[in-house]
Amino acid sequence: MIRSSLLFTAAVLIGCAPTVRTDAPTGTVELVECREPGVSGPLRCGTFEVPENPDAPDGRRISLKIVVAPANDRAGADPVFFLAGGPGQSATATMPIALGFLDEARDQHDLVFMDIRGTGDSNPLACPDENDDLAARLEFTSDREVLTKCLAGLDADTRFYNTPRFVADLDAVRTAMGFEQINLYGGSYGTRLGLAYMAAHPDRVRSAVLDGLAPFEMKLFTTFGADGKETLDRLFADCDADPGCGETFPDLAGRFLPWLDSLAPMEGEPRRITLTDPRTGEQVPDVPLDRPAVASAVRGLLYSTEYAALLPYAIDAAIRGDYRPLVGQSLILGEGVGETMAVGLLLSTVCAEDLPRMNDADRAAMASEPFLGSSMVDMIAEACSVWPHGEVPASLFEPVTVDIPVLLLSGAEDPVTPERWATLAAASLPRATSVTLPATAHIAATGGCADRLIDDFYGDPEGEHHTNRKCLTKIERPPFFLSATGPTP
Repeated sequence: MIRSSLLFTAAVLIGCAPTVRTDAPTGTVELVECREPGVSGPLRCGTFEVPENPDAPDGRRISLKIVVAPANDRAGADPVFFLAGGPGQSATATMPIALGFLDEARDQHDLVFMDIRGTGDSNPLACPDENDDLAARLEFTSDREVLTKCLAGLDADTRFYNTPRFVADLDAVRTAMGFEQINLYGGSYGTRLGLAYMAAHPDRVRSAVLDGLAPFEMKLFTTFGADGKETLDRLFADCDADPGCGETFPDLAGRFLPWLDSLAPMEGEPRRITLTDPRTGEQVPDVPLDRPAVASAVRGLLYSTEYAALLPYAIDAAIRGDYRPLVGQSLILGEGVGETMAVGLLLSTVCAEDLPRMNDADRAAMASEPFLGSSMVDMIAEACSVWPHGEVPASLFEPVTVDIPVLLLSGAEDPVTPERWATLAAASLPRATSVTLPATAHIAATGGCADRLIDDFYGDPEGEHHTNRKCLTKIERPPFFLSATGPTP
């Protein structure tokens, strides 16, 4: 498979409607009371079957998992459908986090979580890595043999797992649940799915909150290095301006890239070090650690301002030869995200939708980018050479122009979907309002008073009050760690 827990900290994710069959599956969704891990209180759960191949309705069928968090007001208004990121993340597995920032919206709206095909409990395209030692978890490469073995064990034709199919499934579920109109919340790749759904079914969407924009104009992975480096540069500048951080870790910006370049493999052999396994606490000798893995680890910690507060301390320690803070935190974060991700679904999607659009200019830009370079795309391209994937219509990649109220959220410190992508999407969305949260990283809904902005917007999508929150000015970057114990030296 794609072997690196660190990749999961890096992943992840139209004007004309996608070309998909309109004779959607019929039926209803029967919901029964249920419980989900990490979620308190009763929920309503059900499934809905769709054909894997729309041109073979009598062939293999996929059961889509659906979980509804009922509105606190039993007479709740039109529901909010949650669209998870990745691509490949399970919507139902992210409920404990999502219910936090959608709690106020839940007062008046049912929240609907559907694992899109290939994720969670909807025929997941999951490839568990049987090699669990520390060296394998840090290896930044694609294992063709493991991918081939994974494919052989799947009950799926991976060519039918991509955005147009997700759009068709989503509308089939909406119809089966009896909703004339729905609201959308999409995060990261979920914004792309939300845009595609609005393009295909504009009359079915009352409003949409899109958080961490990844429009189709973005070719996934090609800009991750440049956007991540800009975020890292701001972090270094903020550290310099902070008396404690600047004095304790001087000139990180000047020291970082020379140190990173020193990790480049010498004659094909990466540097080997002794590390502490964060799972077991055991010392593991002779662990290979090369430049791509370390760069990915640094970038992954930028996804959260709380984790980013550790980076000056962790980078300074690594430059001095102690890799434990950097690698340990990155493994914990990456493996936590990886538990909710289906790497096969990620491949089915990006191999069909992003990799084919990469051109010589993209490759030249990545080759000259000093942070990640082309390491991520090279790994994805190797995996795509093994992984069967379908084709999608060219219309999928056109800008979306729909007459729907849309709230676009960005984090000012987002290393993967910064504000510029929301600005690009807003250019063709006449009723879009864009809000950038200061000192907030990826998924701005988790920052400050964003939950109130979202609730206000769903309550009155036409209003302007949701753009004038004084509480946004109160969001500050968490204090930098000056030692392993925290901000205090």
